[in-house]
Amino acid sequence: MWRTCSKCDGSFFRGGVSISSYCPDCKYKRKKKAHAFIEKKRTYKTEATVSKGNVIGEKVLGPSIDCGFCGESFIGRSKVQKYCFPCGNERKSGRQNPFDCAVCGEKFWGDYRQKHLFCSIECKQMLRQHLDCIFCGEWIDAERSLSTMYCEGTGCKEGWKRVLHMREERDGRGQMYTPKTRVDILRKAGARFSILQEFMEAEE
Repeated sequence: MWRTCSKCDGSFFRGGVSISSYCPDCKYKRKKKAHAFIEKKRTYKTEATVSKGNVIGEKVLGPSIDCGFCGESFIGRSKVQKYCFPCGNERKSGRQNPFDCAVCGEKFWGDYRQKHLFCSIECKQMLRQHLDCIFCGEWIDAERSLSTMYCEGTGCKEGWKRVLHMREERDGRGQMYTPKTRVDILRKAGARFSILQEFMEAEE
């Protein structure tokens, strides 16, 4: 069956499957171009075989690859290998990919299913917006998420909501506290001094 090549100005060729759109010459050129591109990215290193001072052949050692983690060139076992052997040994599982720390710029391994910004606890603390609890002032534990604003205290979140309500003079249904009463309530709840000072100034 005669078909029309979509590559070389519509020339006719015979044979091929029904979905074939390239003539044999164009197929050969496409495969050659693809092969040259791959070999350009990963060339094989060879070692000369010497006998009695004469080079008698070459031994293929493997493809020369740039490590995707450290960037060093190494001789790999296959073309699909991405990382050198020391870096590959540090990789704990196939689900880990290299990431760049947003603070120090150091590369580290992390799960590809999560968004990693830091390589260590120290770098994580530098990215944190709130280092201490916005209600009581206690230090926020480094293991907690970056977005948290409260310490591990059970009443800090509710205490901060009460502060926001008091600022809008919403003391509760049918309630209207004096500034002194608000200060006493917040002091018993464990509010930090800056919050107490804010309501003390309103009292004056």
